[in-house]
Amino acid sequence: MKKYLLLLPLSLLAACGGNTDSSEETHENQTDSVVSEIEEPKIEIPHFGSDDSECFSAIHPRFANWLNTDSTWIVFPGNDVIYSYLITHSDSIAPKEILKTDEVWGPVEWEQSFTNGMTFKEVAHPEAGAEYYLWTNCSDMDIIQKNIFPLIQNEENVWNKEHTNYSPDGAGCSYDFGISEDSLVILTWYCGC
Repeated sequence: MKKYLLLLPLSLLAACGGNTDSSEETHENQTDSVVSEIEEPKIEIPHFGSDDSECFSAIHPRFANWLNTDSTWIVFPGNDVIYSYLITHSDSIAPKEILKTDEVWGPVEWEQSFTNGMTFKEVAHPEAGAEYYLWTNCSDMDIIQKNIFPLIQNEENVWNKEHTNYSPDGAGCSYDFGISEDSLVILTWYCGC
């Protein structure tokens, strides 16, 4: 009788072990099929109408709500907030023009132009940050700063004395407002370390 009692746990272990393998295999197959069925959510990018204003105009209330609830990163994953504003408030002339591609990171430099005369450019530095450029057809620095400020406002940033640089003391996004040779406002900024 003792022999059979000793064999019982071994047989149960062998039986459970055998079932575990097949159930694990089945579970792995189920997981694979579930994972393959999961797709990234396709978020339709809303367009609030074409803003052909040469200077930034007022932000649409729905976009302002995304800013206030810090959800622009959910609606526009991976996009800079100023670019997100442009694609929802302006019509583009053409798709993004890829200027440089990294074999590991993909497109790292691109630009896109809009019907309001603005051109947006991103130069990514993988694992370090990114540089951004915005060329406008606006000659009024005060209007640009007033209308763009809700997009870039950050409690860590402060304005310099000349009101041309809005930066944090450390890592984050640093914005520089300048005037081109054509007397038009140019905004450059860097986000990173």
